[in-house]
Amino acid sequence: MQSHTPFQIIDNSEIETDKVGFGNKVTIREEGKDEAEDYYLLGPIEFELDLYPLVVTYHSPFGQAIVGKKIDEDFTLEILGKETKFTITAIEKISAE
Repeated sequence: MQSHTPFQIIDNSEIETDKVGFGNKVTIREEGKDEAEDYYLLGPIEFELDLYPLVVTYHSPFGQAIVGKKIDEDFTLEILGKETKFTITAIEKISAE
């Protein structure tokens, strides 16, 4: 019997860190805030994302806004009717550790 898992493991050597993409841990600072937060950019997810608030799919508006961005690059999202500016401060490979 074949098991269906909601994720697929990819080779860590295929993940790039020069710009935001699939498999990255991305550190993002919201304008006006002192602390940055880490987000994990993954593919389509078939389970409850509300259990993992820092996991972002590349299909989501937030994911689409950050894909392809580089460190120190800004992006803007409309959140609750207000334009909010963010800055990418770090891009790393997601680590299993």
